Amino acid sequence: MTERATAFVAPLTFEALTGQQVLTDANYFDNSMVHIKLTDEAKLFLIAPATANTIAHLAHGLAPNLLGSTALAVNSPLWIAPAMNTRMWEHPATQDNIKQLKSRGNVRIFEPESGSLACGHTGKGRMIGVEQLIDAVDNYLEKQT
Repeated sequence: MTERATAFVAPLTFEALTGQQVLTDANYFDNSMVHIKLTDEAKLFLIAPATANTIAHLAHGLAPNLLGSTALAVNSPLWIAPAMNTRMWEHPATQDNIKQLKSRGNVRIFEPESGSLACGHTGKGRMIGVEQLIDAVDNYLEKQT
């Protein structure tokens, strides 16, 4: 989880729900090799939700946190499920970043849906449904075995 994500939901909540350790930037600074260890056996790397800021970092190869460093180190496909305000999604800079990521060949973008957004607006920018993401991951992993 990025530092901003932990402001919305505590890592302990995710640990309780998943039964798995949740890594944060604090883990990264405590153990600078954790981003490499995380990628050693990864079959897929999914970022959901992905903010405009995260997408910009990924497009330009910036790694200011554990998420960015791990994304740069991973050899498996990178899947991104954007979630942001409609104006942010439609901004030329964001669209350029999406095009840049798609051009790499191993990146899949799950286009956001239209609907009510966290900011109170309505429009395109909602992350696709979690069930859709789970189905896509399951289908991909089944084909890999």
